[in-house]
Amino acid sequence: MRHFKFLILFATTLLFSNPMMPRYMNREPDKIYINNTILAKVGDETISVYDVKKQLDLNFSKSFPDLQDSISAKFQFYSTGWEQILEELINTKLILLDAQKKELKISDAEIREELENRYGPNILTNLQMKELTYDEAFKNIKEEFIMQRMLWYFVRSKAFQKATPEAIKHSYRMHAKKNPAYKFFSYHTISFKTEDKGKTEILNKFISEIKEKTLGIEEAKNLLEKEYKNSNIVISPIYQQKSIDLSKSYQEVLTNLGKNEFSLPLESNRNNSYTYKVFYLVNIENKEAENFSSVSNKLKDEIMQKAIVDESENYFNRLKKENPVERVILPSNFKPFEIL
Repeated sequence: MRHFKFLILFATTLLFSNPMMPRYMNREPDKIYINNTILAKVGDETISVYDVKKQLDLNFSKSFPDLQDSISAKFQFYSTGWEQILEELINTKLILLDAQKKELKISDAEIREELENRYGPNILTNLQMKELTYDEAFKNIKEEFIMQRMLWYFVRSKAFQKATPEAIKHSYRMHAKKNPAYKFFSYHTISFKTEDKGKTEILNKFISEIKEKTLGIEEAKNLLEKEYKNSNIVISPIYQQKSIDLSKSYQEVLTNLGKNEFSLPLESNRNNSYTYKVFYLVNIENKEAENFSSVSNKLKDEIMQKAIVDESENYFNRLKKENPVERVILPSNFKPFEIL
């Protein structure tokens, strides 16, 4: 997931000028310079800028094969991604050390089969195009297999155990509580203000007459304007709202209306100014709560994803206690990759 987010970030930066590129550069650069140094130590093994660069190259060729010859695109990819790749390499070293202690075995036959699947029958030629030796590719695939199996044993399998039927049902109850059934109202309001008291009873009678005549909203407004010439009468744009987003008083009024029906006016008084509001219901839809079968797979995935995050954190915290990671303190202006 983190690698996927990084790829999105990089793809976005390609659309804009990169502040890390020299401003005077109006042509494709010739070369990326690597300021190679040790970045971290895990157990007896070190991780250098060159190690990070090799992993960046592999990721770049997989994700952006069409940009393989673009030095500027690679520079952006290196500059935005090297710190995340360093973290991934540290985690890889920790897992490999754990696998070594647990004597996990991967057969050479499995690795050779994957080499052929990945690089085709002309393995050496294709590896040369990717600037990889056979031994490097063999080692990379072996480590991938070890990573996959160790993460299955100590992260994913434990996460699967947490997505029990009981956990999914509990998640559904919480989901249903947050997303209950509701009514979806489409309506207008007609409102006007007046300083005259005692209008409610007269207005109620007038609205009753409008309802009996089954007038539309514009016709009703015209009649109100004739009856209340000194009032500013306003028809709202159409509102479309869920019942759960409305006040109880509004819900009650709208629920008791039929389609194309006017409500009796609601009166409010503030500083001797009276406001009257009439509701006109255009449409009402009943939205049922999602049933269990329609969301159970989604809820299971959410439980799994959270469990994977939690189990990953637990696993790597344990590994770091068993194999302390030493990070090199770098100068604040350190740049592992530069174009001069």
